[in-house]
Amino acid sequence: MIKISFQTKSPLCQIDKTEDATSIRNSIIRVKKQKVFIRNKHGARMPLSVPIYTGNGFRGMLRRETMAVMLEALAKNAKNDEKLLGSPEDYHLMNSGGGNLYQEQPFDIEDRVRELNPQISLFGASLAIKGKIRVSNFIPFEKNLDDEVYYQFYESEKGNVFSSILANTTVIVRDGILDRDKNSQYLTQEQIQEWLEKSDANIKARAKDRNSEEEEDDKKTKTKKQTIRGAIDREYVAVGIDFFGGISEREKLTEVEKGLLILGLEKAILNNLGSTSANDFGKVEYKITIDENSSISTEVNEYGACTISERNYSKEIKKCVEETKDFLSNISKENFEITNILMKKS
Repeated sequence: MIKISFQTKSPLCQIDKTEDATSIRNSIIRVKKQKVFIRNKHGARMPLSVPIYTGNGFRGMLRRETMAVMLEALAKNAKNDEKLLGSPEDYHLMNSGGGNLYQEQPFDIEDRVRELNPQISLFGASLAIKGKIRVSNFIPFEKNLDDEVYYQFYESEKGNVFSSILANTTVIVRDGILDRDKNSQYLTQEQIQEWLEKSDANIKARAKDRNSEEEEDDKKTKTKKQTIRGAIDREYVAVGIDFFGGISEREKLTEVEKGLLILGLEKAILNNLGSTSANDFGKVEYKITIDENSSISTEVNEYGACTISERNYSKEIKKCVEETKDFLSNISKENFEITNILMKKS
């Protein structure tokens, strides 16, 4: 198992499902959580909602980066006039598994696909190819001197427990920051209250314009619509919180598959995690243990850039990476045209 831990260096927000807030005031965008049970001061077992970063989200990022490694190699090997991918279906198969189009495959076809495309072998494709790896959820916890896991929380007078690593004080402009408008800005509570008062007056003035029975005067200046549609509180994980998770094998990986996983992981850990990465959310520092003698670490420097600060690989891992690079140096369109091989559902 590859053990992965990361510490937040800026607020982290992986959005849970929420209401459409384009016209709802004072909505809250919440982060993804899972429930654990702990004992409160009265000894009662209470549910605690702990923020997580989902394994599915991390796996998706890793899937895209391993695909990028293969596509970059194909682009390097391709002739100037050669089309890189045969069809959008081939891209979709690697990027997201191809949907529910394919049936279980005979062993000879499955083996052929795994040999041609280690990325699909790692992550799977529809019902056709079962992925060889699984990624756990990343959970924030601490350990005491006896190496026992515990969660950070605070307790109300009634004995209810709440996560102490969450905040939701950030008030933002819906059609600014969320839509990544270059003119977006953070607002204070006072600014929001002032806007709400102006917005009410603006609505009445525009209604008066519409209901006016006077003939329209071209020179008359009409009331303009307010550009802010709504204010939203964003829940996020605080800075300095450690998360723990990992990557495990369902089936034994080949050397090329393991090497591709490592090369994709090296790219993935330089990305911001979660949503609003454009606004500097999701910066984390990793500590990754691949085996007893292999590890990778990253750091976020004073300019906010994430770089690999340490990379120590055992002879076995170095061999896997070299085998993968040799494979990539000979890659061609045939390695990507998998939809021509797989049997579809009838």
